[in-house]
Amino acid sequence: MGSFSVHLKSERGIIIAEHRGSWTYEEGNELVEKVIRLARRSKVQKAIFDHRRLKVNFSTLESFERGKYILLSEAPNYLQKVALVYSARNTETIDGYRFFEAVLRNRGVNIRIFADKMQEAVIWLSGDSHRAESA
Repeated sequence: MGSFSVHLKSERGIIIAEHRGSWTYEEGNELVEKVIRLARRSKVQKAIFDHRRLKVNFSTLESFERGKYILLSEAPNYLQKVALVYSARNTETIDGYRFFEAVLRNRGVNIRIFADKMQEAVIWLSGDSHRAESA
């Protein structure tokens, strides 16, 4: 079981959602809902999901189902740009994260994943695409 926190970096206009420990589907859903509520309340439309300290092991099907859940939630209505930062040390999850990203991008969600590169994610969210492309 894991834990998470959600807060707003108002000077950057970015919601930071940090998830730690072992991932569960229920906690993932709860985290997404908290981010949506904060986005709705604050009118901030950019978010980083920080999974660098999260232990995840999901199948391709679970990646697809996770993407489907996000699409059916209110997230696409409130978040215009989403970054997900994961730990590259957790090599068994890299393909799952890439597939998750592809599922959402193919359905119009502006999401990008980053392996351990929090600063690159912030730059990309902030709109400096030339600097972020080198990620």
